[in-house]
Amino acid sequence: MNTTPTNPSPAPDNIIVFVDEEYGYRSFLWYTGMNEATLIAFWESVPSIDDDTSFLPGTLVQVAEDEDGNLARVEYDEDGEDGEGYLTEERVVMPEWKAHVHMNDDSFLRAPNSDTLLRHAGYTPD
Repeated sequence: MNTTPTNPSPAPDNIIVFVDEEYGYRSFLWYTGMNEATLIAFWESVPSIDDDTSFLPGTLVQVAEDEDGNLARVEYDEDGEDGEGYLTEERVVMPEWKAHVHMNDDSFLRAPNSDTLLRHAGYTPD
């Protein structure tokens, strides 16, 4: 089993974000294809977030924790996402950028080494 964590080193113009999707209780690596300024501008322009990640451009790769707490890619059998997913042997490194996606009142993007939660245009506090 390959237990060496892998992720391509994020290029300045392709920030990778760890996305926690509360509605589906899933996690993703979001390969944004954006630099920091473009990513923040995109996030702050999102008019509404309604439960899922369908509004995110770029590439999403589903991940989950293995029994040791390491991140691994999730793949599905031929039934697609309706079938049962399984963890691949490939382990991935947790990105420094984080996002939580659920509803307009709790979704956020957080830059590395920051406690500031960046909110989208449709953010509505409780």
